[in-house]
Amino acid sequence: MRRVNWRRAEAAMETWGPFVLLPLLALGGGPDYVRDLIDDPTPWHWFVFLVWVFVITTLVWTCASRIRHRGRKPRQQAVAPGDVPAADVAAAVAAQPDRIAAIRALREQHRGLGLADAAALIDGSAPQ
Repeated sequence: MRRVNWRRAEAAMETWGPFVLLPLLALGGGPDYVRDLIDDPTPWHWFVFLVWVFVITTLVWTCASRIRHRGRKPRQQAVAPGDVPAADVAAAVAAQPDRIAAIRALREQHRGLGLADAAALIDGSAPQ
């Protein structure tokens, strides 16, 4: 029996869930909710209709946002200079012939480290 990779299934649902739910809710319940509201405009039918409109609007917004932001890389979290080990700074200085290459190597090793922070660490002016 094959094991289910739940993380992969969760990622697929997070990505495709709104795109699947939108037509199901729009075509599955929408005409009935509108018909009930037209036939018998009670407060309950208004409430159900307004909840349905809110859910559909949210799903449309989510789908448009996913389409608009597809292919973008998530933003990197900033790394504080105090979180960079002194051994990594020493290794970057020792392995590179000049200051700029050492800064580049340190920033490649610690993604999210700012240019000024990396330069300060390389120069030794930042407190460890």
